[in-house]
Amino acid sequence: MKILSKMRNQLILYVFAFIAVLLIFIYLFQVVFLQDFYSESQKDNMVQISDSIVSKIGDNDLESFIVNQARNNNVCIRVISMQNNEISASSIVGCSLNSLDSTEIRDYAQQAIDNGGSFLDESTQSVIIKVGSFQSYVNNDNTDVIINDINNLTYTTVDGFDTDNPVIIMVNAQITPVNSTVDTLRSQFVFIALIAIIIAIVLAIALSNKFIKPLEVINNEAENLPSGNYDGTRVKASYEEAVSLNNTLVESSLMIQAADKAKTDLIGNVSHDLRTPLTMIAGYSEMMRDLPGENNKENAQIIIDESKRLSFLVSDLLDLSKLQDKNIKLYTTRVSIKELLTRVYKQYRGYCNSKGIELKLEIEKDMLVELDSKRINQVLYNFINNAINYGDKKKLKIVIKQTLTSKGCLVEVIDDGKGMEESKLKLIWDRYYKISEEHKRVSSGSGIGLAISKEILELHKFEYGAKSEINKGSKFYFLIPKMEKNGENK
Repeated sequence: MKILSKMRNQLILYVFAFIAVLLIFIYLFQVVFLQDFYSESQKDNMVQISDSIVSKIGDNDLESFIVNQARNNNVCIRVISMQNNEISASSIVGCSLNSLDSTEIRDYAQQAIDNGGSFLDESTQSVIIKVGSFQSYVNNDNTDVIINDINNLTYTTVDGFDTDNPVIIMVNAQITPVNSTVDTLRSQFVFIALIAIIIAIVLAIALSNKFIKPLEVINNEAENLPSGNYDGTRVKASYEEAVSLNNTLVESSLMIQAADKAKTDLIGNVSHDLRTPLTMIAGYSEMMRDLPGENNKENAQIIIDESKRLSFLVSDLLDLSKLQDKNIKLYTTRVSIKELLTRVYKQYRGYCNSKGIELKLEIEKDMLVELDSKRINQVLYNFINNAINYGDKKKLKIVIKQTLTSKGCLVEVIDDGKGMEESKLKLIWDRYYKISEEHKRVSSGSGIGLAISKEILELHKFEYGAKSEINKGSKFYFLIPKMEKNGENK
């Protein structure tokens, strides 16, 4: 809950930080730098006007074009040839271009030429406004007035200054102070800030309920996960990540419940497997002790066989524990795959014949492989025992098959038994999983052979798997990679 509380606090903090940064930018651009932005925008506009007039020089509609430009942009314009011939002019009242004589015009033109063809003159001009009349006067010393300083901009362009008939384009604009506008925006900014803070509060609460609340519910529900009681029915979320997390926890809960049940079943199965040989050992030992006539080799052999069966079961449990804890080290050698499979085949051939099971060995091509032969033998024993124990068929056929692929040597144990559902295939490698108890065993085993096989094959880093179809049989396989030139498997 502390983590979720921190997430809620951080979310609220981020929302307010975002609003604060946004307000700062609004204040800077709309209040602090408004005059600068206005001035730069006007300068860029004057340059564009001058360039557009240059492109129109020589056209019949030049004069009307200049008039429209002056009217639309609130500037005054003079277009003059270097011989002081007025080509066109469009002025506003009080424009400083109207009072320029030929000498001043030539000075502006020369500065433009010296500057590469264009020149911007920026000066400050005092504008006196009489209170009540709203009439502007220039350079008036009347003390009964409001005095404002404005920027007077004159942009001069000389087109064709390297020709015999250059043309001077002069554009003049006055940039008045925007103090009143700034004051208005500053007043508005207070209301904007208050509205933004209210929006931030509402947004933080909404986002918190939308994103954090489902996580809090999932967290509360997840506290029941160790006991396997997580069902997620209380969780409702409108975004994919929370739903996915909830579904993951639900699936984990189901797996924990299944694992707990399987663990209980395994304990029962192992206990039963332990009880049977112990009972037989105790029974035959007491019989041989109490009845001298029963003290014979046959009864002694039964005790020995049951002791071995008990030893195998304990060994499997110890091996599984060591393998999962990575406490078993592989002792790999280079061996012939044909010899390895033939040895396993011969060990099972007699037993299978006695049980009416057809056992076949199919070798495509012999090759040397790098592996721990003792552990891989154990994998093959478990695959074959699994086929025998759960074949559940009067006439069962088992094939030990070796083929070559582009990746290496593929070893398969194939049976034509009853098979299993595809949904169960991913569970059969689990140490707690047991296939249906309806199958009859015809061979001894601990029931955890496939879990042991999985650990051995993963320790070798071999690909492995199983395929099965109902009433068509099952296939268990592993792939031994090709050896590199140095003798190691790829």
